[in-house]
Amino acid sequence: MCAALLSICAVSTSVQAQDCLTPAVGDLYTDKDAANASDNNNGIYSSQGGTGPFATIQKLVDTLAPGQCGWVKPSAIPYTETGKVSGQAVAGITFKRGGTSEAARIIVSGYPGTQPIFDQKRLSPDGSWGAAGFLIASGNYITIRNFEILNTTSSSIHVQDSGGATHLVVENSHLHHSYATENAGGVRLDGCNYCIVRNNRIHHHYRTYAGYTSNPFDSAPYGLNVGIHGFQPGGCSIENNLIYNVDKGVYVKQADAGGLDAHKVSGNIFVNMGDAAYRTGVMGAGMPPPHNAQFFNNIVYNAPSAVSASQYDANAQATSLKIYNNTIINSAGLAGISNVSGVEVYNNIIYGTTTAFASVTGTPKIFVASNPANFVNLVTYFNNNLYFNVSSLTWVLGRDTSTETSYQSLSSWRSAVHNQLSYTNPDGRSLSSNPNFVNVAGGSTALMQGSAADYALNSGSPALNAGRNGVTIG
Repeated sequence: MCAALLSICAVSTSVQAQDCLTPAVGDLYTDKDAANASDNNNGIYSSQGGTGPFATIQKLVDTLAPGQCGWVKPSAIPYTETGKVSGQAVAGITFKRGGTSEAARIIVSGYPGTQPIFDQKRLSPDGSWGAAGFLIASGNYITIRNFEILNTTSSSIHVQDSGGATHLVVENSHLHHSYATENAGGVRLDGCNYCIVRNNRIHHHYRTYAGYTSNPFDSAPYGLNVGIHGFQPGGCSIENNLIYNVDKGVYVKQADAGGLDAHKVSGNIFVNMGDAAYRTGVMGAGMPPPHNAQFFNNIVYNAPSAVSASQYDANAQATSLKIYNNTIINSAGLAGISNVSGVEVYNNIIYGTTTAFASVTGTPKIFVASNPANFVNLVTYFNNNLYFNVSSLTWVLGRDTSTETSYQSLSSWRSAVHNQLSYTNPDGRSLSSNPNFVNVAGGSTALMQGSAADYALNSGSPALNAGRNGVTIG
């Protein structure tokens, strides 16, 4: 996934003393196909001086000490472990403790070069909200890597808010086909602070309750759920993932309780969103809104909006939203906001506004700032974007208020004067020109395989070096 995105973004890295990239002496194993596999073993193969590997992943998770690496070998019959731990609402393989530092993590990984299949078979133990793949009930400094997780009835990986978690890393995994009521999906980061979700393939997450009987992307009789969800996460990074056929790609629902920043969402590919690629909001009237959200270096293909930040019923002013250096294709809007000040939008390519959604009616809107209730919307920078093949250039400020104004041409938008716009001459240095992609006819097919090469810029593109501070647009 990272290699596919190198043409449009820099891959971020995290340095840690303990990496568990290759097996070493003292590592523990689960290998249920081994002839002597048993949870009565010590997790070390007899050829390495142990009594043998474990038979279950839960035993591996329970046994690992901080700083120790745990490996799971693939099985001819996928792993299924839906056991419910007493006192936990969600079932699945449960972490009840974690590591102690970046150099002393608990790391559970598919064996190098593999992604063991973890199939929960749409089972839900009695008394549970559903079966996740992995449940982090408590514990910091945990890494989950190299798994394929499917057919869960909760999120593929679920962080439980009551236990709290910091410094979780979910990476290099294939998380798909969950079937849950709502607020679930590939990863759920409730109360997760300084957590990283990177280099994963996340798709086809469904809601199964009454009222959601179809979705626009396949014939499954369900609505769509979320790629990466979270109540009150803080300081997290969502990096270099491929996310498709979901409702919201990434959803931050309410501010972190300690006031940490909302997610930085960068270097991802989003295809076929039922709602927005990145949405921030609150979980009910009178709740605190997320702050300092960033959305940059992403590709969005086929979505009602790339970003939605709607906090109209929050209990405080939402501050700072940056949307920059994204490539947005066949999507009905760049962003919609309500109750957000310090909004900056720059260096984005908006290519086409025809989308597959019957729910998107009327003229597509590039940008909409809606009724902020008791607070304000305030755009402080909006420039250096590139528009092409757009059916209608429309920006709306003050929607649903007495000051609502619609700007329906680039020239009228550039002369806009409004109390929600502190920046004069918006889009004054923006372009209406063909960005000259390598292969625009490639459509979404290659994107859903994780390749962004079709949407790299040819030499001679007007977007090169035309952005804010002289960088390339898109």
